[in-house]
Parts: sequence; structure tokens; C-alpha cells
Amino acid sequence: MFFNKSKKKSKSTRTGYSIYLYFSITQHNRNRLLMTTLENYFGCGKFSYKPGNSYGEFKILSLKDIQSKIIPFFDKYPIVGDKNIDYTNWRKAAETIDEKRHLQEEGLKEILHLKSKMNLSRYGKISKLNN
Repeated sequence: MFFNKSKKKSKSTRTGYSIYLYFSITQHNRNRLLMTTLENYFGCGKFSYKPGNSYGEFKILSLKDIQSKIIPFFDKYPIVGDKNIDYTNWRKAAETIDEKRHLQEEGLKEILHLKSKMNLSRYGKISKLNN
């Protein structure tokens, strides 16, 4: 399970970057029924796989769906373990985006700092911030 953000260069923002929040779960293709059940349960997102790969990914890109469905779900059913740290930081990033603070340099830096404490970066396995 990945709570993540991505940044892309943008000429239309003051900071020069656009920030995108997304939620994804990657599973072996044998779990395809489970993944499509997630699509139906949340009423959003998409499970996709490429023929020849042994895995597929359920991904939600819509900020509206993340805010109205995914965040309330994980607030109601908290994650146990290290993934809860990722969720907490990801949720803070969602709040920053919702409040439009990511459009300012300070908000962008806040989100990048949160990202540096998430997923594999938390363990020092990723040394620089990826897109």
C-alpha cells in the first residue's frame, strides 16, 4: 500500500512545480478479484495490469475521492504499524493541498519534507525525492 505524492515541473505555478496526491495498492494478478472489489467498494479508482506482468495496481488519483473516501476510511479504520506513519504524513499533505498552501514555496517545502519521511525514504533507502 502506497500513500504517495508526486511533483512535476510546471510553468503555471509560482513554485514551478505541481503536486499530485495518489493512493495505490499493488498486488499479484491472482488477486485481481480483490482489487476490483476495492474499486466497487470505494466507488472510485482503477485496477490495471499489463499483460505479461505478474502484478497489477489499484490507484486513486482524484483528490476529491481521496478526501471524501480514502481519508475517512483510514481515519475510521486506522492502520497498525509503520504504514500509519506514511498515512499520517500523506494526510497532512492532503490538508496542505486542500488549503492551497502547496501553491506557495513554504507549502511545497512542507510537502517535500513530509514525503522524505514516507515509504522507503523513511528507512533511508531512497536518498533523494523522486517525482
